Amino acid sequence: MRFLANPKRKHRRKKKGQLLLWTRLPNHRLESDARETRAAHAGVRLYIRSRMSKKLRDVVTRMPPEEVPKHLRGLAQKVRQLLVSIGSSISRSNERDAVTNLAKRTAAELEQLASFYPSSIEGVAWCTRNLFEVNLVLRYVLLDPKHVNEWMGQAAGDEKEITEGLLSLTGDESRPEVRVLRNRLSQIDEICKRHGIEPSHPFRIADLARDVGRTDDYKALYKLFSKYVHPSSYVINMPDEDRRGDETLNIFLMHATSYSGDTYGRLDDWFKGQRPPH
Repeated sequence: MRFLANPKRKHRRKKKGQLLLWTRLPNHRLESDARETRAAHAGVRLYIRSRMSKKLRDVVTRMPPEEVPKHLRGLAQKVRQLLVSIGSSISRSNERDAVTNLAKRTAAELEQLASFYPSSIEGVAWCTRNLFEVNLVLRYVLLDPKHVNEWMGQAAGDEKEITEGLLSLTGDESRPEVRVLRNRLSQIDEICKRHGIEPSHPFRIADLARDVGRTDDYKALYKLFSKYVHPSSYVINMPDEDRRGDETLNIFLMHATSYSGDTYGRLDDWFKGQRPPH
């Protein structure tokens, strides 16, 4: 099964046994053509313009499959190196915590992707989806300072929902863990008040993609992701050789590394904008 094949066009064939991979993180900003979108919570118009400074051939290479895991771990290390620089130069704030935590997750997903490749196409798809979502969140957080607290408030909202769910499963109010859980709910509220955030609900990814101008990517990728990250009929009933083709792996890897590169580029731009002038 070939997701990219188009019988009406001629394509340059890659060498057998090689994959096309995004290779450079520094200065990589992946963006569509100039478009206008409305941020749901800001109430203002935002102009998202093309920021890609390099052509595709400048950041894509052909790579033997056995070199892919090492390459992915190298990309993760570049992200971590940038995080060290940020941690030593920028004072703690909700914004710094938000963007650096997203970058840490990017590095972790790249490491996980390296461990899944090539044996688990489902794992590769899962990591690619996560990297895509992390990139969307970072874009959204950087659009408006108000989005930072909205995003950070989701962690508090998530923990409250988890804690309340555990309370509903305990049943017996006299059990000692019930008191611990109720105390934790009070602590969450106190922490939110101290940091000036409100517990909030998770983003809908479709809305997030719309707000940052990536609806086309969302529509294309999520149809593909959903077939692999859920126990779909396709995953369960199709033979392994039909659902684990090199073409599919290549598509996932290209998107995983390109969105990782975009995340790195945006974080690097943010870092440069935060540092005081010399």
